[in-house]
Amino acid sequence: MYGVDMSSSCIEIAKQNGFDHALTYDVVQGLPYADNEFDFIYTMDFFGHVEFRSKDPMIAEISRITKPGGYGFHGIESGFIDYLNCNPKNPDDTVRKYVYMEGHVGVETLEDILDRFSKHFEIVQASLFRSVPFSTSATF
Repeated sequence: MYGVDMSSSCIEIAKQNGFDHALTYDVVQGLPYADNEFDFIYTMDFFGHVEFRSKDPMIAEISRITKPGGYGFHGIESGFIDYLNCNPKNPDDTVRKYVYMEGHVGVETLEDILDRFSKHFEIVQASLFRSVPFSTSATF
């Protein structure tokens, strides 16, 4: 199993949990793998932490490293967060807590997620399940 994360502490946990190859890497800049390298790509609790401007290039990178006929499973925070009305100076603002403390800078609706992914993949199934305060999570 291969793993990549921007957090070195997450990589250490991955190594303890059986990953053969795990490395810290700035994944927003691209993925350090060859075209068509993997049969299966798995992400969990990742895309809600990716800025909107980086999502499409990241999905294109996942597509690039997935073999033709390969599969993916992605657990993605989904929902509508009113980012523009967050009060970053108010420590009790619930959006501030979710964004600043949890790092959820890119939560979007299921429809938007499906639109992004469908440009590169055939969506076989998508479903919602309850998650954290402002969102549900999408899996497909």
